[in-house]
Amino acid sequence: MRAFDPPRELDAGRATWISLPGGTTLFNTGEVSDHLYLLRTGRLAAVRRDAAAEPQFLGLIRPGEVAGEMALIAGAPHSAQVVALRDSEIFALPREAFFDAIESEVVEINVAKTSGQAGFSPQWRLIDATGETATGCGWGGGSRS
Repeated sequence: MRAFDPPRELDAGRATWISLPGGTTLFNTGEVSDHLYLLRTGRLAAVRRDAAAEPQFLGLIRPGEVAGEMALIAGAPHSAQVVALRDSEIFALPREAFFDAIESEVVEINVAKTSGQAGFSPQWRLIDATGETATGCGWGGGSRS
């Protein structure tokens, strides 16, 4: 599977860098998913906020991990709010550019939600045309086989 190259996407004008100050919201629950976000530096938190309950911490997003992938792939609104815990630098890839990038590389995308005490933990698997598999669980990260 070809490695994803943020500088190439920036040079092509298909992506942007976002500087997000600590305490600022990247996206809210229910908003349309129009970008895949890759955290370069800083820390983000995924939080579920229900009107009748206290906010529920779902997970920490660390440098090198992504945010917004579940909603983007599923074509659904965001199921959680993501907030910067500290000043963060984020690579934002638009929906169309994401699907263009994987269209020629990926044969299969499987995404599942598994129940857990903190809500859900996304699990994903990408299989490219050569049969190489990349998998991940949680709010980012993953492995290749």
